[in-house]
Amino acid sequence: GGHVASKYSFFYGQELGGLLTEIEHYTSAMRRAHNQLALTSHLPWHQAVHNLTQPGPEPWRLAGPVLDAAASHDELAAAGNRMAISNTLLAQLILAHLFGRKDEAIAYADAGAAYLDAVLSQFNQPMHVFFDALARLAVIPAGSTEAEAALKPVDDGLAKLRAWAEAAPVNFAQKVALIEAERARVLGRDNEAREAYERAIALSEQNAFTFDEALACEAAARFHVAGGRRRAARHFLRDAHDVYRRWGAVAKADALEAEFPDIAPSGPSHHSTTATISSTWHTPMGGGGLDLASVLKASQAISTEVGLPNLLRRLVATLMESAGADRAVLLLDRAGELYVEAEGRADGAQFVPLGVPLDGGANLATTVVQYVARTGTPVVIDDALTSAEVSRDPHVLDQKPR
Repeated sequence: GGHVASKYSFFYGQELGGLLTEIEHYTSAMRRAHNQLALTSHLPWHQAVHNLTQPGPEPWRLAGPVLDAAASHDELAAAGNRMAISNTLLAQLILAHLFGRKDEAIAYADAGAAYLDAVLSQFNQPMHVFFDALARLAVIPAGSTEAEAALKPVDDGLAKLRAWAEAAPVNFAQKVALIEAERARVLGRDNEAREAYERAIALSEQNAFTFDEALACEAAARFHVAGGRRRAARHFLRDAHDVYRRWGAVAKADALEAEFPDIAPSGPSHHSTTATISSTWHTPMGGGGLDLASVLKASQAISTEVGLPNLLRRLVATLMESAGADRAVLLLDRAGELYVEAEGRADGAQFVPLGVPLDGGANLATTVVQYVARTGTPVVIDDALTSAEVSRDPHVLDQKPR
């Protein structure tokens, strides 16, 4: 049903702005059908998504225009609606953990454990185990003498997550890695923790779990903050901030900015520009990515430029040189539409056609560009003329590139 689809989309990290629209549709449909059983399990997720996308003074409280969880608890208990109570407590646990309400998160985890039998066939149980472990790890002081004893419930949960990861690695591998990282942190095993955080982030990105990626980036950042590694902390904080923004969790991104003011973007184009440049650096060229020297060289080129046209010209030239390309084109997303911002050619005929739409005579294989933009997947084609995917593209037919 719609209430199950909504929370599953929330769990894996569907963009929250679009998800809110879908959830509102489901809420209206359930009300019209007078489906109270489904509605009462659905409303906690509607309110949780509302909290994250519509910042308020207390985003950790599951209360607002859709639902007041505290006020509805007695009614749900009197009706014996254990499934709705389970969903409510899980949503409260997640929000409490996201916004650093550590004691409240533990309380919701403890209360929610008693209602898991009501949702055994759903993904609530794994999510409860995951956030229960995160909540307990968050209150254990790193390197404390009590750490080993306090880890008993965490280890029980980790064993379950590992078993689930054996059967469904895409859903659970990154969760296991994050719990392992946090566990190593509280035991003072910094090298082990550092590697596990990196693994959790990489797996989250690989498996397209945006929510898990944001959690892992933030946890890694806080690990480096506590260790006094300011440069690493700043890097992961900015990554966490950007992923939360990309997910649509505006309230959480705002909370990070309030706690760490220096991660705030410097201008309205920060996110789209950063995302585009980052994906360019990680795109395979001829079987391998751009190396660190290329990135540093690009950064040095940027630092010497002031005007945007010159900056883009230098950036494209540097990246084209490091990739060994004859031609390079930089595109940016503007409100969902791709624009060509800069082009470079190996023969030196470089120019910066600011604001040219992709479909406005950009002289590109738009089939390839739109596929990459839609999927986020890099594409390397040995021979465009013989490629079944792009050989019929108008640009390929006209230019016959090899």
